[in-house]
Amino acid sequence: MKINHKFDSLLDEIDILYVESKKAIILLENYNPENKTFIAPLNEMRNALDHIMKMISSRNKSQDEFYEQYRGARSHIRRAGYDAYELLCISISDYIFTILKDFSSEDIVKGFPNYYSDIKPKIHEIKRKTAELRARKEKRKQQETEVFDEKVVNEDENTYRYYFEAFEELNHYCKIIENHIPCMLECKEQRLKQEQKNTEFNKKSHRYTILNIIVAVLLFLAGLVIGKFVK
Repeated sequence: MKINHKFDSLLDEIDILYVESKKAIILLENYNPENKTFIAPLNEMRNALDHIMKMISSRNKSQDEFYEQYRGARSHIRRAGYDAYELLCISISDYIFTILKDFSSEDIVKGFPNYYSDIKPKIHEIKRKTAELRARKEKRKQQETEVFDEKVVNEDENTYRYYFEAFEELNHYCKIIENHIPCMLECKEQRLKQEQKNTEFNKKSHRYTILNIIVAVLLFLAGLVIGKFVK
């Protein structure tokens, strides 16, 4: 069975995937101000290690078992990466909406005219797609057994690539939004000043209205008194 000559090259492939997924996990730790421990990526890495050890032990025994364990290791390492990127996408989306919640829609439209037309729909589409992939992942977890065939490996690879690109896109939008914060702050200050002026004007108008009513009542009463004396 000619597996040993491929063993090193397959381990090299796994090593490349590991470095990429580890980068995602480190990014997640850096984007984690609350210092939370995220279990999902670590569990996937642990499962990958289990497959790698089985892959080593089976390389001189069963070719089918060897490649099954190889595909399992690949899939779990990729899942560790896309679990991390999924959490990163959620974190950045939440951060974006946390930034914008301090501004009214008027502030955003004036300070960042393209947000509602260009960026917000794309963020919502990423969130929709992320939810769809998460549901698919949960459904797969409910299965009692899983065969790591090429279809599963390719699906995990595609999911990883999607989450990686989604993270890069959201991170790009986040930087654009942060660059527009000064403009939105200026619009917010102008709006608040105008609202204050409007409030003061309304108070003055209210006082004038009350005063006019009082004067009208007094004139009416004075007219009644004068009318009695004239008669």
